[in-house]
This record gives sequence, C-alpha cells and structure tokens, in this order.
Amino acid sequence: MRKIYQDNSLALYTDAYRVKMVETYWQDNMHHRQALFELFFRKLPFRNGYGLFIGLESIANNIKNIRFTDSDNDNLRDVYGYECKV
Repeated sequence: MRKIYQDNSLALYTDAYRVKMVETYWQDNMHHRQALFELFFRKLPFRNGYGLFIGLESIANNIKNIRFTDSDNDNLRDVYGYECKV
C-alpha cells in the first residue's frame, strides 16, 4: 500500500539530486557555509529571442525560509532512505 505524505511545505519542490547535495553538506559538516546555485535553461522557451524571470525576490525569500516538516522528513526517509536527523 502506498503511503500518502501531507504536502504542507515547499522544501521538497526540487529534485532528488539537490536534496542529496543538502544531505552531503550536512554529513560533511559544511551546512553552515554559504553555497551558490545557478538557474539556467538550455533553450529559450516558445522560440522567442529573450528570457524573462519574474518573482525572483519571492523565490529568494522562500529559499531563506525553507524548513523540512516532519512529513517531509518521513518522505525523505521512506522514499530515498535518507537519514533525517534534527
């Protein structure tokens, strides 16, 4: 039977690779260091000649306030086998 996890946070709106990077930073005691991530796309959408990013301030604020809920931790543990230590 498939377990249903409460969707009550934005923390897992990412791919498993990024979550693994966070886990590695934590395990290597690097979680207090500043990290840099880039956003890019390979091909312009809709075949036009420019790209437009809107809402970067709200995205940055969301990233600053991301917290993993108990449901998120259950999902990471059950689905990916990550050790979620608080």
